[in-house]
Amino acid sequence: MKNLNIAIIILAIIWVISTFSNPITEIFIAQKLSFQEFSIYKNSVVYLTYIKSTVEILINILIGCWLYFNAKVNSRPKTIWFLLGLIFGFFSIILFFIIPIYNELKNKKIQKINL
Repeated sequence: MKNLNIAIIILAIIWVISTFSNPITEIFIAQKLSFQEFSIYKNSVVYLTYIKSTVEILINILIGCWLYFNAKVNSRPKTIWFLLGLIFGFFSIILFFIIPIYNELKNKKIQKINL
């Protein structure tokens, strides 16, 4: 399970880099190429975008599976977490770790008020 956690973190880092690097590099490349060269480059970017979208879908499926098994271990609704991982991907992992922290802080606050 520890190796799976490390793999999910690595995939999240790759996702962040791939999401924000394409528009930035495109600006620099457009300045260096002629119009015809840039149109050829743009066509290849379209094909790479298809590949990237396919990889993102596969990553979201893996994230959904990871959330499903961790929800099973932590007694949370498995199907809901799988669907959240499938739809929202990396953001659902953040939510998965934030909710228990929030619940713990809320319980401590309630206990403090009752004392």
